[in-house]
Amino acid sequence: MILTDKTLSISYSKEVEVIKTLNVVEIDWNLNNTTTASSKEVNVYELSRATKFLTRRVRLNNAFNNLHSFI
Repeated sequence: MILTDKTLSISYSKEVEVIKTLNVVEIDWNLNNTTTASSKEVNVYELSRATKFLTRRVRLNNAFNNLHSFI
């Protein structure tokens, strides 16, 4: 355990039995893309347009709410 004035970090370990897997799927999820990888293929899903749309939507909602509060 590591404790500072701004953070607390806890880590642990455990011994486990090793098993052989048939297939593995990994998912990496970032702000602008999602990548899935399996033993057979890798797929990248580009999400930057959706991120931009969501950012604009939030700004418009905030602007409307601010305008509405004056009425």
